[in-house]
Amino acid sequence: MSNRSNKHRASRSKRKRIDQDKGSTPPEIILSPEVQAAREKYFQFGALVVLLAFGAYYAKVLFGFNAIPNPDWPMFIQVAKELLSFDVPASFKRVPSLGLMQVFIANFVGGDQPILTAGWILNAMMGVLCIVLFWRIGRQIIGDAAIWISILIVLTPHVVRLQTHPIVEITMIAFSALTFLLMFRNSNWCYVAAMVATMLRYECAALIGVCFLWDMVHRKTKKERLLALLWSVLAFLPMAAWLIAMKLAWKPGTRHYIGHFTSDRHLGMEYVRYLWDTSFRNMLQIPAMFGRPTSQLQVDSIRASIGALYGFSKAVAGISFVAGVIYGVVKRQWKYLALLLFFVIYVGTHMIRHKTHHRYCVPVVWLSILLCAYGLMCIWRTINFRKWIPKIVVVFLQAVVFVWAVVWLVKLLAFLPDTKIVCPKGIYLPYVSMAAVIAILILNVIFFRTKHLGRNLVISALMCLMITSNHFLTARLIEKGSYSIEFKHLLDWYRENSEPGEKLASSWAHILKYIDIDKKDQFVRIHTLKSEDLEGFARNCRKRGIKYVEWNNRGSGTFKWHPCQLPLSKGNSVGSFELVKRIQIGEKRRMFIYRVRDKSEIGPAQ
Repeated sequence: MSNRSNKHRASRSKRKRIDQDKGSTPPEIILSPEVQAAREKYFQFGALVVLLAFGAYYAKVLFGFNAIPNPDWPMFIQVAKELLSFDVPASFKRVPSLGLMQVFIANFVGGDQPILTAGWILNAMMGVLCIVLFWRIGRQIIGDAAIWISILIVLTPHVVRLQTHPIVEITMIAFSALTFLLMFRNSNWCYVAAMVATMLRYECAALIGVCFLWDMVHRKTKKERLLALLWSVLAFLPMAAWLIAMKLAWKPGTRHYIGHFTSDRHLGMEYVRYLWDTSFRNMLQIPAMFGRPTSQLQVDSIRASIGALYGFSKAVAGISFVAGVIYGVVKRQWKYLALLLFFVIYVGTHMIRHKTHHRYCVPVVWLSILLCAYGLMCIWRTINFRKWIPKIVVVFLQAVVFVWAVVWLVKLLAFLPDTKIVCPKGIYLPYVSMAAVIAILILNVIFFRTKHLGRNLVISALMCLMITSNHFLTARLIEKGSYSIEFKHLLDWYRENSEPGEKLASSWAHILKYIDIDKKDQFVRIHTLKSEDLEGFARNCRKRGIKYVEWNNRGSGTFKWHPCQLPLSKGNSVGSFELVKRIQIGEKRRMFIYRVRDKSEIGPAQ
């Protein structure tokens, strides 16, 4: 009986080995640590190549996108030039690092607008650097998904818009991220990066404090901690010198950011709404938004759906952020907490301002997305504690989300070509971005086979969906590079019609002189010509040798037309001013160009 039983077991074992040889239940292949490390290394290299290729295209598309930069840009250059001339800056509102960088790069750039071109070059370099930095930092917070998140961050609409302007935000983001990357590597160079960031925008002074606290946690000896204190003091010295100089040069009525915090009114949670609007609002768009409803019932239904979607987005962002904070504090995730500390300081600072706009949210968009992604990861880890959920259920959920995202994506892609009318230059940006996402997915399959394949498919599908959704607003924000394009038309007209020595008075003369440096002395800021009435204004123009005057209906919080210049808003010849050109941009923006008549052309009655 015993022999018969042994033969039966031997026969069953033999059949099992034969079945395995046939492939019915293939054994799991276990790779040696050396092979796994090599594959990881090659994947990292391949991913870096993909990100750099995408970054190069991203920078190329947005390079010089707007012929006319943001009106704040010349202020950065002015401060840098005054310092390089050993003059006391006329204004300490903007710190000098950005201007110094652009003036330095301009020394190697030719053309008739070298400093503006230098600004575009700096933005392009910083934009590519940001993509890589977001990946390297995010990888230490949320793991492999960071490589896709890094692409998504730079494609959020307001980040793209600021990528087209050579102002401070993109460079500030790059040096802030560089500070954290160096900090996480326990490198003292983080203080240098923090110092540069501090001299880009005042809020970045918090980075020096974060670096110091990081060292207090991670440095073990008294000597190391004293050195950390020394580095933090040295890093703050340029800002300290700047603040002392500002105090010494302060004059009554000086405009500065300080005035934004002394009002009785504070933004509070309104700033958080702006931040959500800048970071998350447009990540999911309903296809029906871009269709043509045929009845009021459909319009109401679409509005209700949009409201529900935005409510869902706010709930997910809020819950994931809070979950991340709780998990990070309980688990003492120091890298996450370092990012969170700077984020809280920055947001808290802007919450006590009396006004804001999306531009002031952009510097922490990358942090808000990364911190919320970390929170989502923590929620899933908590739900699936010790992986109690059966694998088949996880695969089923992944399949559902993947199919849902792909169907949604396909519906949105049908409307994507319509954005070419609004933004022809950026039409291929979402397609190239999705190609980069898919290329990274393929690299994962090549080097890791089916490891985490379901997760990676879901993330890739969601990223493609969010990239596509974001582009609809991006196209409307950057358009055809038509930001203040009327001033480009003004400059072109002036070049063609003016004689040597005939000056132009403009509200944006401070920008025009950097766009055409050969004629920089021919542009006069119009607010320097104020008088009691229109004819007094004309006399001031003649004294300064001004032949042409422009009027536009833009205005801003810092520029208002003087009452003596308001008659020019009619768009008709009046008194000493002869209308010679009308420029209309869309329905709302218009500009009038006037020739200042000589005294001999004006009758006695006038």
